[in-house]
Amino acid sequence: MDSHTFLETYRLVEEDAGEECIATFIYSKLHIRSSENEVIICFTEVINEIAITGVCFKNHRKGYLTRLISLLKDYGRANNYKVIKLESCNEKAANYAKKHGFIQALYEYDYYAPVIEGTKLPNLIYYNSAITVMNEYASKFNLNHREVWDVFEESIKMGRNENNN
Repeated sequence: MDSHTFLETYRLVEEDAGEECIATFIYSKLHIRSSENEVIICFTEVINEIAITGVCFKNHRKGYLTRLISLLKDYGRANNYKVIKLESCNEKAANYAKKHGFIQALYEYDYYAPVIEGTKLPNLIYYNSAITVMNEYASKFNLNHREVWDVFEESIKMGRNENNN
């Protein structure tokens, strides 16, 4: 994450909190929190995804989440990310996601939107559940995530070709 996006994200959370926040950035995970606010964002380059895995703003319906998503989409466009995900949405977040054009993953509480408007999203039926399986597999066998992902993508392509023949 570049310093501009980090500072803008921090300032956004701090503005809503009305107090100084604590921010950590470890590996590809940004965590900003105050006494009442929290934003957790994961940047996954392997699958070109920015995931908002936790979000809580003190003041509701003030545009903070919309501004955060806009900021992350700008960053995503500049850095070749394809998808923004709102992860594990409760009812309030799910309503927000639907209202703002996010698409719900099948059998999941995650919602997706393309970083570049009009870009086709990956097949969420395959990807959403398969990513979890792929990560578990890679961790269990101490494998490189990129290599596992390449095999996974190739198997999906092969499956599509078999279905088309």
